[in-house]
This record gives sequence, C-alpha cells and structure tokens, in this order.
Amino acid sequence: MAVSRVVALTACAGFCLSAMNVAQASFVLTLTSGADSVVVSDDQLSGVLTDSGLTTTAADGNITDPGLITYNASIGSFTVSVTTGVSDPVIGPGRLDLNSIEVSGGAGTLDIGLTDTGYSGSASQYSMGFGGTTDGTLGFTFLYGTANQEFVGDVMSTVSGITGAGQTGAFGSETSAAVNTSDPYSLTILATIEHTGANQITSFDAIATPVPVPAAVWLFGSGLLGLVGVARRRRA
Repeated sequence: MAVSRVVALTACAGFCLSAMNVAQASFVLTLTSGADSVVVSDDQLSGVLTDSGLTTTAADGNITDPGLITYNASIGSFTVSVTTGVSDPVIGPGRLDLNSIEVSGGAGTLDIGLTDTGYSGSASQYSMGFGGTTDGTLGFTFLYGTANQEFVGDVMSTVSGITGAGQTGAFGSETSAAVNTSDPYSLTILATIEHTGANQITSFDAIATPVPVPAAVWLFGSGLLGLVGVARRRRA
C-alpha cells in the first residue's frame, strides 16, 4: 500500500462554533468550487462541528436517514449539483459510495470529498470501482486511514485525467489495493471534476468495497495451529 498520506479540509474556514453548539459527526460530505465551499454531515443541520473541526454549512438532505447524505443545490460555476454519499448502515460492512450529477454554467473545477470513520472487520484488500459519463475530465483518490480520522489516510488508489469515450462520454474502471487491517479505520473518496464551458455534464458513481480474508486462509491457519499443538504434546 502506498505510503503517501493525504490530509484534507482540516481548517474550520471561519465557521468554528462555541463548545455550546458542538455536535460531533464523522460521516461528512464536502464540495468546493472556486470560492464556494459546502460541508454536509450525516443527519445534521448547518452550524455543527464534525470530529475533525469542520463546521457544517448546509443541512443534510436526508436528515432522518442515517448512513445517507444528500446535497442538492448549485455551487461555484456548477448550476446543478446533486451529490449523495452512502455508508453504514445503509450499505456495509466497510463500504463507502459516492455518486454525483454535475452541470456547469461555465468553466470551472469542483472538488468533492466523502469520508466516514469507525469501520471494522477483517479485509485483505479493498476493491475500488468508478464509472459514469462526462463532458469534461475527472480524477479519483481513495484513502484508507488506520488513524480513524476524517479525510486522512494512506492512498489506496489514485487516477486522474479520466475522459469520456465515444459519443456517450462513458468511462469505467476498477482497481484494488492491499490493506493492513486495523480496527477502527476510516475511508475517504475524493473526486475532482473539470469542465471547460457551460452546459457540460458529469455523472459518476465511485465505491470502495472490502475484500474479506478468504475463509480458506483462516481454516488453514487454525489447522496449522492444531498440528503444532499436537506435535508439541507428542514431544512432551
């Protein structure tokens, strides 16, 4: 697994609240385009702190559905932004999904981040898939964080310069990376969309899914330990 680490969005950006208004949250969606920035947290209204010290600036569009975050509004040069994040308990265990539809009113860049903490379970590696259509270009970065912090982790996979193929502008790919399981841990998906003009559309879905340690490995390990125990008793 790559050793480079990414730390994003650690500042309060002028929105920090007093301790009286703090409501901690860890499943967080962020969007940034130009000077505009939005922070949304699972089942939270605007004006509460997340675990890393970010302050929510918009209410969750699915405020009564744990594990589901929705943002539906314009941001920066993007006149339409419908973005959804999905985590436990809606999907799981150990899965994180980001999907989005973006329409630009002019040239611009949109950075989207989705993170959650408190994952657990045995996994030998993570599978990361993404697909959709685009009139522009995009890139994705997937993080696995043993420190169990928002937007912090080792880079499992990163890809940039994705463009749509043919008249449909479709794209799709899948990759995987080995992980060193350490409970609890965090997952983060970062996406960057670049449009060169108005009326361009990007639609995508990106997901990180754990690949469990094969049962055969556990059976082999337990059987090997049993044989070692028998051998020790015989020598005794």
